[in-house]
Amino acid sequence: MDKNCAEGSGKNDFSSKSPKKTYKTDSYFEAQRNDASDDRLGDTTSNITSRKESELLEKWQVAMHILKGNIGTGILGLPSAIKHSGVLVGPTVLAIIAVISVHCMHLIVLCSRYLSQKNNVENYDYGEVAEEIFSEYGEKPKYIARLTIDIFLVLTQLGFCCVYFLFVAENLAQVFGMYEVRIWILIVLAPVLLLSFIRKLNFIAYLSTFANVLCFFGLVGTFQYLLFNLQNPAIYPASKPIREFPLFFGTALFAFEGIGVVLPIENKMRKQEDFFWVLDTSMATVAILYIAMGFFGYVAFGEEILASVTLNLPKLPFYVIVKLSYTLAIFLTYFIQFYVPMEILIPPLQRGAGKNCKLASDAFMRISMVTVTCALAISIPQLDNFISLIGATVAAALALIFPPILYIKCFWNEDIGKFEIIKNLTISLLGFIGAVTGTYITCEAIVEGFKKSEQLNENKGEFFSIVLNSTLPWF
Repeated sequence: MDKNCAEGSGKNDFSSKSPKKTYKTDSYFEAQRNDASDDRLGDTTSNITSRKESELLEKWQVAMHILKGNIGTGILGLPSAIKHSGVLVGPTVLAIIAVISVHCMHLIVLCSRYLSQKNNVENYDYGEVAEEIFSEYGEKPKYIARLTIDIFLVLTQLGFCCVYFLFVAENLAQVFGMYEVRIWILIVLAPVLLLSFIRKLNFIAYLSTFANVLCFFGLVGTFQYLLFNLQNPAIYPASKPIREFPLFFGTALFAFEGIGVVLPIENKMRKQEDFFWVLDTSMATVAILYIAMGFFGYVAFGEEILASVTLNLPKLPFYVIVKLSYTLAIFLTYFIQFYVPMEILIPPLQRGAGKNCKLASDAFMRISMVTVTCALAISIPQLDNFISLIGATVAAALALIFPPILYIKCFWNEDIGKFEIIKNLTISLLGFIGAVTGTYITCEAIVEGFKKSEQLNENKGEFFSIVLNSTLPWF
């Protein structure tokens, strides 16, 4: 990474020659984060000089990326999540998960800013934060730390892309009904391959804006139907058996896992001192929409709710347009999620390569990863269980398990308080327990889903055999 040019006295507040600065708590950073003149957080606007001016993001673009990176298929699966938790417990726990998830986003950004100023480096991404924090233990530990984060980031974002394939295909199959879901996945593959070569975040921002408009229309149309078809919430259970809760946890974490795009966006923001309030405002909007969709969707459809609430909408012209609008929005969202793994996977392939080799390796990686996500979507065509599996495994680790641990390690020498240690360890522990139980229960559900599918195919085979045997004697 490029080094920033020293300004003023040329001394870094975090240099070993400087008097020790105490950064005891994340609340300290919260109090100081908007003070651009505070050297302890650094003048983030002055770091623009080493960044490409044309690639810097304005506040509205940052908000669009955050909103579009979070409001995708996850929100439409939340009514199904409430089905596994209860009409009272579900929304309550969703609100708690929202607060914890945003808090963990803050933790990883604070680690990045602290390390940037300590080492006089412009910025760090998620993997580089882990690498730098564990660098004191030698080359191997820091390499393992970064590799672990990068693997989880790639798996999470590509998992999202698999879900997007499934979502688009299931809605198209329901609207047009010409082919089964797997065939629609293959049909969607061609345009996805073409548009996967978009590389610039500021151009993707315009796609994000258009997708947000489509999402807004889709959400308004969906909410309109839900609100006019609500049942009495009292007829539904306030809570569900504890065994079903891991399925809720996985789906909720899938919805709230936006941490993978936080640092790339923050690093490219023009006025980085404004990032936290943009993040908080955007995520508060996301949380309100999530809770409302989960609650109203379940109350409207009850136990009949499907993997995506759009699949429950009637086949009237207006609601067909709603489905298609949201389907197009999710199609465009694919490329926002696809940006992060490409930023991780492509650079190692291009080191020391010539221009032609760089172009070839870039094209190879993009085509390969799009094809892989397509193949995985075809292999497990269970939208609800796929969402829960991604949420319970890699998303839980990135969103809840890793950030508190990295924060404790990053600020350990800054006299971090006992309360913060206990708080952060508790978050990580809860995330780990949820990940283990969620993965186990979801895998069981996937196996059960395949068994039901096989049984259905057997029944279809028996039906056609009976029809064939009964009609052949007539010929």
